Amino acid sequence: MIDNVILSILAPKEINKVSDYERFRNTRAFIRQQSLNIPDNQRITPALKSLLKRLGYSRFDKFRKNRMEWDNLQRWVPLAYLAAIGADIEIIDYLVRLDQQEYDKALMIPLFPEYAVVRLMAAVYSQQCLPPATPEFEAIEILKKYSGEHGLRCCIKFPDIKTIWIEPDGNVHYSFYRPSFRVTKSWAIFSQDGKDVAVSSIR
Repeated sequence: MIDNVILSILAPKEINKVSDYERFRNTRAFIRQQSLNIPDNQRITPALKSLLKRLGYSRFDKFRKNRMEWDNLQRWVPLAYLAAIGADIEIIDYLVRLDQQEYDKALMIPLFPEYAVVRLMAAVYSQQCLPPATPEFEAIEILKKYSGEHGLRCCIKFPDIKTIWIEPDGNVHYSFYRPSFRVTKSWAIFSQDGKDVAVSSIR
């Protein structure tokens, strides 16, 4: 069953450069396809009405917004929704493992950051350009010196892959965004991508 589903919607993808990598590519493609089993054509069909009732929604606009985020794995996904669209957890588990393989390939690609992010104060950041074609290890050394001289925490962000943190005391540590998920009694919870890390906010 798993092989037939995968062959019908997916094709292997070579990961030769960072831009080739798409986090949760296989899993997202499967859930989006299964979502078409209960289409949303701006009108409430009996199947859609049943789904709203099953999920406890009274407002269609809120359901539509959340559904878009479920299909894109941007928020916790109700197991009841996955069951309704025919997205089997066993298949999702298999596809997440394929996504992990693609991530592992992306992680091995040499990286050349174009800029670093500097933390000026809580929730306030600035960008500092790095010399063109700077390898990752050289960028880290440049930022160790900058961070130590200015007493500011810095980081290098590679979207969907990892963040490298450089502390004023010279310590370096990493946050990795490997695709994974876990299942609770009511939810499928997919790991986050780190896009909101070191982003300025106005309150």
